[in-house]
Amino acid sequence: MIFMIKRYLFVLSVGGIIFFSGCGATPAKEAATIKIGFIGPITGPAAKYGADNAALLAVQEINGTGGINGKKLEIIMEDGRCEPKTALSAINKLIYADQVKIILGGHCSPETVTIAPIAEQNKVLLLASLSSNPEITHMGDYIFRTTAASTARVPQTTNALKEKFGIKKLALVVEETSFAKPIGDIIQKGFEEAGGAVVAYETILPDEKDFRSILSKVKESNADALYIATQAPDKAIEIISEMRELGMPQKIFGNESVGSVSLIEALKEGANGIVFDAPFYDKSQINVQEFIKKYKEHFGSEPPYGSLTAESYDAVYLVAEALKSVGEDPERVRDYLYGVSEYKGASGTFGFDKSGDVTRKYGLYTIQDGRIEAY
Repeated sequence: MIFMIKRYLFVLSVGGIIFFSGCGATPAKEAATIKIGFIGPITGPAAKYGADNAALLAVQEINGTGGINGKKLEIIMEDGRCEPKTALSAINKLIYADQVKIILGGHCSPETVTIAPIAEQNKVLLLASLSSNPEITHMGDYIFRTTAASTARVPQTTNALKEKFGIKKLALVVEETSFAKPIGDIIQKGFEEAGGAVVAYETILPDEKDFRSILSKVKESNADALYIATQAPDKAIEIISEMRELGMPQKIFGNESVGSVSLIEALKEGANGIVFDAPFYDKSQINVQEFIKKYKEHFGSEPPYGSLTAESYDAVYLVAEALKSVGEDPERVRDYLYGVSEYKGASGTFGFDKSGDVTRKYGLYTIQDGRIEAY
């Protein structure tokens, strides 16, 4: 498997790897290329999103069909680990050493919130994915993202809690990160505005391991349901496992982190009945089915986070289309992206608003018998 070999080589490297697809392990020096950067979690807990795999798959396909106006697409991969300091080092390398003008990333809010001001200052086009922090909306004219701001999930989620599930008292357990914390805050506000009562709001630190005292407070609050917002699935798995051990009866809701393949594999029957909100993902669409098939062929499993994994694939293709249409000037690529209104990608149909925020719908999903289904 060519992709598995190249990913293995990347993990062993100290810095970034320059990845060419379709031209061998060492590309010819005279080959004309277009160079872009990538910052995302290739190692660490958030690597399970598969953003790097999805991006590399798109690069392979583009170069395998002739590249961009006869040039190969070169992507310099940097491991941001979903950590601000690591992402900061990565963007400084890409801009000042590698001199790229277009970067795909970050691929989580802690990365994106950190690197966006630097990209804006240097007029480097930044197309982020898996980044829903509301602050990103106002970070500049060169900043775009393929993930909706966390505010997009509020109306349908809070209404569903009240109307569909009859939840009157809600507890929240929220991880203190720039991705998860805004989600918790927004759900709390929306649920209270809808007439519900938030009877417990507990925060956890990224390195926290034992949740029994927090969950005991949730249990004592007599909440009807618990909404969990974490940065990555590992933390959600630990929290839900301890809930099951404590025999807690609360129905479980959450953000994208509770709706992953890795969580289902870890919890098995314990994942049944969990409800989560995530970008709308219609597996009946042909382009979605094709992406799932190709991802599985290359990496041995379905995209671990559905539309969120597919966002990184779409980002590569969208940038490639812009480069093919308007050239390599980041200002012209920026203007091209502002004109995108109904891009039909593997992650669904989306566009960008005047702030560079994506416009896409959210949906509610549930886990039943090892499968993720639309609720």
